[in-house]
Order: sequence, then structure tokens, then C-alpha cells
Amino acid sequence: MKTKNDWEAWKSYIYTASHILTGADVELKQAAGISLSDFDVLVTVESAPDKTLSMSCLRATVLVTTSGLSRSVSRLKERGWITKTVDQADKRHMHVTLTEAGQEALNQIRPIHTKYVREAFFGALDDEDQATLGRVLSQLERHLTASEPNRKD
Repeated sequence: MKTKNDWEAWKSYIYTASHILTGADVELKQAAGISLSDFDVLVTVESAPDKTLSMSCLRATVLVTTSGLSRSVSRLKERGWITKTVDQADKRHMHVTLTEAGQEALNQIRPIHTKYVREAFFGALDDEDQATLGRVLSQLERHLTASEPNRKD
């Protein structure tokens, strides 16, 4: 960190991100009985072609550790919201698919998360602030992507 402003910006980011992610997790657990990590898995699989994704692609996309992902997949499978199958072309790989019940659950849960994000994240920002934040975060994402050539997306 070069200056005090760098440190203050970093602290603000860490506090804000942590607070929002923790709040979203608590909100989802209280209102829907699901963690933010499980919600992330459902949304990620839903966005894949045929609502199916390999475990390796899922691992590279969601914001949990490998062991956390395994636990999320197990919980979601137990609820009947996803299936986990062996890749027929390469039996070492597994695929996760969103079930109809999982889609129905996600359709019920998504408004809870959307409401929280609108209030906690966007509630304090006007249109200009949101546009500025979007540009800054996009710039950081491009920087990080360019500096991680071996990253699997």
C-alpha cells in the first residue's frame, strides 16, 4: 500500500464485502433455509447449458473452497435440487444438473436474495454511484483476469 488512502480503500472494501456476504448468507438461511454457498451453486448450474455443469467448471466458478463445494453439492443433492452423475465420456469426471425441484426452489429463493442485495448493496447508491462502482469493479476484474493467465473460467 502506497498511501493511507490505499489502506482506507482496502479496509472499506474488505469490511463492505464481508458484511454484505455475511448478511446475504444469514438472510438466505433465515428466510429459505439455504446458505449463500448453496444458492451460488444453484444459480451457477442454472446458468449452464442444459442446466448441467462439470464439477471442475463449478469449482472454478463458485466462491467456495473445494471441500465447501462438496458439502454444498451433497446438501443440494439430498434435497433433490440437483443430481450428480458420472461423465460417460470420462468416468473420472462428474456432472451436476439442476432438477425441476431445484429450479422451483431457486425461483422461490431468488426474490429473497434479490431483495437483500437491492437493500444492502444498491440501497445506499444512486444511479451515478452504481455506474461508477460498476466501472471500477469491471476494471479490477479485467486486471485480475489478465494477471491470472492459468485461471480456469
